[in-house]
Amino acid sequence: MIRKKLSTYKTVGSIGNGCNYISKKAALVGGSEAKFDNTSIEEYSALAVKKFEQVNNKFENKSGRKQESKAIHEMISFHKDDDLTPEKAAELALSVWNKALDLENRKHRWAVHTDTDEMHVHLVWNKRNNKGEIYNQKDDYALFEKLCYEAEIENDLTIVKNRKFLNPLTPTNPQPSNEYRHEQKGLKSEKSKFKDEVKSAIDNAMSSSDFLEIMDARGFSIIHNGNNAYTLEKDGIGFKASDVGASYKHLKGHFGDDPEFSTTLARLGKKTPLKREYGSLSGPQFQSAQDYDKKQKKNRVLDLSFSTTDGQSYKWNGSNREAFNYKNGVATFYNSSPTAIKAGLQRLEETTKNPKDKELAVNGSHDFKRKTWLEFHKMGLDKKGFSLKGYSPSASDKAELERIKNQAKDKYTKAKDEIQKNEIKEKIEFAKDGLSKDGLSKDSKINVSPEASDNGTTGSGVKDQKAEEQKTKELEQNKDKNKQQEQAGDKSGKYKIDGAPVSMSQLKEAGEAALSAKIREAGMSSKYASLIEKGADVQAAKNIAETQKNNAENEAHQEEREAEKAKHKRRMKLKPQ
Repeated sequence: MIRKKLSTYKTVGSIGNGCNYISKKAALVGGSEAKFDNTSIEEYSALAVKKFEQVNNKFENKSGRKQESKAIHEMISFHKDDDLTPEKAAELALSVWNKALDLENRKHRWAVHTDTDEMHVHLVWNKRNNKGEIYNQKDDYALFEKLCYEAEIENDLTIVKNRKFLNPLTPTNPQPSNEYRHEQKGLKSEKSKFKDEVKSAIDNAMSSSDFLEIMDARGFSIIHNGNNAYTLEKDGIGFKASDVGASYKHLKGHFGDDPEFSTTLARLGKKTPLKREYGSLSGPQFQSAQDYDKKQKKNRVLDLSFSTTDGQSYKWNGSNREAFNYKNGVATFYNSSPTAIKAGLQRLEETTKNPKDKELAVNGSHDFKRKTWLEFHKMGLDKKGFSLKGYSPSASDKAELERIKNQAKDKYTKAKDEIQKNEIKEKIEFAKDGLSKDGLSKDSKINVSPEASDNGTTGSGVKDQKAEEQKTKELEQNKDKNKQQEQAGDKSGKYKIDGAPVSMSQLKEAGEAALSAKIREAGMSSKYASLIEKGADVQAAKNIAETQKNNAENEAHQEEREAEKAKHKRRMKLKPQ
C-alpha cells in the first residue's frame, strides 16, 4: 500500500472539481454522507461542497483572515498482485485514513478506481474536522507508512520494500510511479540516489551554507535559478532542489535562518551546467548523412528519447542539453545515463558494414565503462558479433548482468504465455466467425462452436463425442438416398454462395475450404486446428441434419395446406348457389 498526496484545494470550486473527478471514473464511491441510487455524481459532489463549507464557515476566523487551504486530495494504491475487490480496497484504505485523520469526524468523499493495474482509492477530505480543528500534522508520511505496513501484514498484502518505517535512511516522501517500479525491482532511481546524497549531506552539515559547500565538494554542480532557488546536477542528470529535499525552505526548517546562504549560493552556483565528458565509445567510421537517413529507424531509444538535426549532435527530447556527440566513428558522452549510453550504442550499431566495424572500445571513468559494459550485454550485441574492449568486468558485474537477464527472461516468459493464450482464443473466435465473411449467405453459414482446452477436448460442439458420431453414421446411411438430389443441386435457391444456388455437399465443401483457409492464415497449431476442423465437421453434419428435418417439416406443412385448400374447394362446390 502506498499513500500519496496529490493536491491541495484552496477554493470551493476546486473542491467540487476534485470530487467530480474522483467520482466519474470510479467503480465505487462513498463519503461522510451516503449516496442514494437516484443521486447523480454532480449532485453528490455539490452536496460535499455544501457540507465542507458549512463546517468551514461555522468556524472561520472571526478576525477576517481566510483559511489558505480548505481540503486535501490524496490516494492509497495497492500492488497489482493484491487480489482485492473494490469493496475490500475501500475498507482497507478507509481503515488507514480513519486511524490517521479521524475520518469519521471529518467531511469527505472517497472513490475506488480500477482503471490501472494497481487498484487505488482516492480521498478528498476537509482540513477542518467537525469540531473546527484544522489538521496541521507535518511530515505525516512516517505515520501512514506504519499504518500501511501494519495493514499489509494483517491482510496478507504485498509488502512494499524500502519504507522509512523499516529503514530510516529511505527518503520519507512517497515515490512517483517510476520510482516505485524501480524500488519494486530492488533498484534505486536516479532521484532516490539524489535524495540519499542530500540527506547524507544534511546530516553532516552545520548550516544551510555548509550543506552547499558539501554538495559542491562531492561533485555536484549547483545551477543558480534566481533568488534562493537552484538545481543540483551530477553526471549529466539534474533535479530541482525542491524535488530532492534540498530547497532553502526545507534547509531553513532544519538548520534555522542562514544569512550567508544567498552569498554562498551566488558564489558556488552556475548559470548553466558544465559540459563535461564522461567517456567515449569508438567503432565504425562516420557515414554520410544520406546513408544515415536510409538506415534510421523510428522505434529505438535513440529515436524516441533523443533528437538530432545532423546525425551527430544528440540532445535529450524537449531539452537543449546535449547527451552525446557522434563523429568519425566515436560517440562522446556528456553524461553517464544508461539511456544515453544505450542510444550511443544503437548509433554505433547502425553504422556497421563489415566484421571489423563490430570492434568497439570504451574509454572514461570506471562508472561509465561499467554502465557501458552492462548496456552492451543487455542489448545482446555480443551475440550479434560485436566485441567491447576497455573494461574487465568483476564477479559482481557478471552477477548483476545475470540478475538483469533472468529478470528480463521471467518478464518475457510471462508476457509470451499471456500472448499465446490470447492468440489461441482469438484464433478460435476468428475461425468461428470467419465463415460468414467468405461469401456464404446467412442461411448457409456453418457455425464453429468448440473451444480448445489443454487436455485435447473441445467445447459444446463435440461435448458428447459418441452421440455426435452416431448422428454422423445416421447421416451416412441416408447419403445414398439424397445423393442424386445433392448432385443435381438445389434449384430452389435455399443454399447460395455469392448468390448462386448450390447443393448441400457443395455448401459443406465451401465451408470446409473457408475454414481451412482461415486456419492457415491464422497460423494455428495442428493441435488446435484439428480440434476446430473436427468440431466444424460435426457442426456441419448437425446443420445438414437440421436442414433436412426442416425441409421435411416444410413439405409436411405444404401437404397439409394443399389438403386444406382442396377441402375448401369441395365445400365451395357443395354450397348452395
